Amino acid sequence: MELASNQQRKTFLGMFESETGVMVAGDPCMDAGGGCCLLSVKRGAWSAIVESNGDGNNRLMVYHQDFDPEADQEWEHCDGNVWVETGRFGFFDAMAHSGGNPDDTCDVKIDDIEGTVCQMGAIAYTGWGDGVFSCVVIKQGHRVVAAMLH
Repeated sequence: MELASNQQRKTFLGMFESETGVMVAGDPCMDAGGGCCLLSVKRGAWSAIVESNGDGNNRLMVYHQDFDPEADQEWEHCDGNVWVETGRFGFFDAMAHSGGNPDDTCDVKIDDIEGTVCQMGAIAYTGWGDGVFSCVVIKQGHRVVAAMLH
């Protein structure tokens, strides 16, 4: 069932950089080895938005500065799902998980009720707590230019 647009709230969280061209979609406290999706993305500046609806479910969307988020494009499902064990999910440049140590992203505090950006990514509360979430993407060529966790 689709919710009326007046029940949805979009919150712009800010911007971050993808330096490596590889982004991890997952729980900020899990290493990139399991329960995450690895995305080949366009390098550069990315924006983050949280969409909240009336049932408490949050969606985290990130998109490259060259992408128009209002454009009507088709989303593709990523291979695999994202496992969440901390009630939070996010997108992070792979450098944030270098050496399999996600401490830089796990320790980020979320002051806002919905989410925040850090130097190398964006983190949001799922709205549902722990569980398994889907990741969808939009590509230009072979690189992801927009991604969403929900």
